[in-house]
Amino acid sequence: MTGLTDFGIVCRRHRTLGDLVMADQAKALGYTSSYISQIERGEREIPEDYSLRVAEWLQLNEAETNELLEAASASRKSVKFFPADAERAKVADQFARELNSLPPEKLSLLKQIFETEHTKKHSAQEVESLATVLRAIFDLGDRVRFDALRIIENWLWQADSRFSLQIAGPSDLLGKVKAYTEADSANSPRILVSEQTYAFAAERLPDAQYTLIHEFAHFLFHRKRRQTRGRFSKYKNIEAHADYFARTFILPAGMVRKFDDPNQLARICGVPLWLAKKRMGELGLWPKFDPDVAKKFQELSAELGANASKQSCHQVISGRIEPLPHLTERASDWFEEFGWHE
Repeated sequence: MTGLTDFGIVCRRHRTLGDLVMADQAKALGYTSSYISQIERGEREIPEDYSLRVAEWLQLNEAETNELLEAASASRKSVKFFPADAERAKVADQFARELNSLPPEKLSLLKQIFETEHTKKHSAQEVESLATVLRAIFDLGDRVRFDALRIIENWLWQADSRFSLQIAGPSDLLGKVKAYTEADSANSPRILVSEQTYAFAAERLPDAQYTLIHEFAHFLFHRKRRQTRGRFSKYKNIEAHADYFARTFILPAGMVRKFDDPNQLARICGVPLWLAKKRMGELGLWPKFDPDVAKKFQELSAELGANASKQSCHQVISGRIEPLPHLTERASDWFEEFGWHE
């Protein structure tokens, strides 16, 4: 099962209306987030008193409580995927329009982006432009910190009602992988995350936030492609593409240029230090070029009989020389073993 049941859909809708996520529900009701996710996609039976406890926690009125109980009853009998028909899709749109987080014009633009088929390789400029547009849609502005979990869990489904963020259960074989995107599913595209990654994202820990935005990139760009490790070079290119989007979405160039060094960027923006270094490096902002160090390097090279230009000195000092072959091979081995980090 990859889609949500009727019960799961109703729960998600009311959580979104209250700006809540599964982590909030798990804490309030004494369950794990993974257990709740499995209930909502029909992989576990709904406990006897669970529906009423959810209704009480969400502070639903009588009509809303009855709707939740009916959905629970229907979900116990059979698993239904959403939207089953045009009427259900219309209901989803109606509730999406009621949410303060995404005004109708922004919701319409987000739908257009989701419906666009990305069949070609995008340039760096195109990826950055899309990241800028999406930050505007999610009303992030110049904010250096934001909640990636609420964007993924509460906002994406408003533009594609089939989508859901799910937490891996015993039947989901993630292994060492933190998250996985099934964006090419015709019925129910989803981002599946490990329970630990979800918990860390709920706490806004930097690496987990990055993982969610990385998977969001797969949902955007690679929904028509099968993501497989069968051809390593192709898989690595797709991962690098998603990584670049995540870096530009989390750390827009204009924001990065306001900082003097990666440590300051990482501390104030709440991102991993490796991400701050990577982003400043690709923008040519780090390491800083030191004329005194370059002069000493030239003097040393002259003593050794080397022909070192100012440009080559800058490349060596700033770390922009191509890595040695054995280092490249090691990086590839690391990537293949652990995933998208480099």
